[in-house]
Amino acid sequence: MKPEFQPQMSQMNTDEPAAEKHLRSSVSSAAKKEPAPKISVIVPVYKVEKYLPECIESVLAQTFTDFELILVDDGSPDNSGAICDAYAERDPRVHVTHKTNAGLSSARNAGMLAARGELLMFLDGDDFWNEDRLLEKLSDAWRSRADECDFLMFNISDYFPEGRFVRWKEYSLVECSRNADKNARVVSMCRGGVFRMSACNKIFERKFLQENCLSFENFLVSEDTPWFANLMTRARNWRCMNMFGYAYRQAREGSITNEMSRSALSRRVEGVCRGIDELVRNAQNPCWTKEASSALCSFAAFTLSGQILQWQSLDTESQKKIRERSWLLRYRQNPKACVSAWIIRLFGFSLASFFMNKIRKMIKLYARFARSDKPL
Repeated sequence: MKPEFQPQMSQMNTDEPAAEKHLRSSVSSAAKKEPAPKISVIVPVYKVEKYLPECIESVLAQTFTDFELILVDDGSPDNSGAICDAYAERDPRVHVTHKTNAGLSSARNAGMLAARGELLMFLDGDDFWNEDRLLEKLSDAWRSRADECDFLMFNISDYFPEGRFVRWKEYSLVECSRNADKNARVVSMCRGGVFRMSACNKIFERKFLQENCLSFENFLVSEDTPWFANLMTRARNWRCMNMFGYAYRQAREGSITNEMSRSALSRRVEGVCRGIDELVRNAQNPCWTKEASSALCSFAAFTLSGQILQWQSLDTESQKKIRERSWLLRYRQNPKACVSAWIIRLFGFSLASFFMNKIRKMIKLYARFARSDKPL
């Protein structure tokens, strides 16, 4: 039975590119020719030729073999498309879609249209899996999950150029519990600061995503935030696992976060604000308790405070968008949001940006050495 709330995700993609509409019709006939795999892994590909082989090999090396790997070449101008085709020739589980460049959201949506597996996962083309039993463990966990569990969420390690892995913060007992309801999980995630909004550390039933119109908003930077807000609200429940199987590559050349002009920062702020608004909208849904609703607003405040780190580099319009949402800083269940709110209250946005960046660097330096080089 579907929840009564109907997020308007379908309205976000009314301008679906013609190439994706063609893909929708062609995939259905192709799917009839061979048995559907258990899991579909979708990899958007754009200007990642240096990292793509490691990404693909990490999937093909999995001990669980009943999967298809869908590589979506989003009009990449480098040799990424040729690399995709070479792997497809070598392994029948690899399928390639070439399309006109339209961004990460469009590439993921195209991959979802092409997918045939019962379960679905995402992996970014510059990242990789650092656990060759990841699919095997996730498949076992999916079979033993509670009936109302609509997705599983595993954990992430940062991967640095020198080869160092740094684990992200572990999920709590409440988040990992089989029996906790989703309200308790959201409150725990907010207070512990472990909201993992990325689409790449989750496994879902493909049918669940389709029925709930959980596609990605096209032409939006930071697309994972509004998507995850709707995912949590639509899901009956979920479960977290401290399985550090995803390697999130840091400080790579050409990454979106490393090379940002002022106009790019402006687009990013616009996307983040879109995600914040979606978090606030979802917090008003009756499926959430008052405490959980407040927790969602608090995490929206944390997301907002992250944009203040770039304050000096933002244009006037972007600063205005942040100020208009600063009322969220009164929600302080998230510890980072609480600290940010006090700093901003004491010093204002400009000086707060300076102090918050200093604090952030110290925390990252501590985390890098305190949680690194652990067995994976």
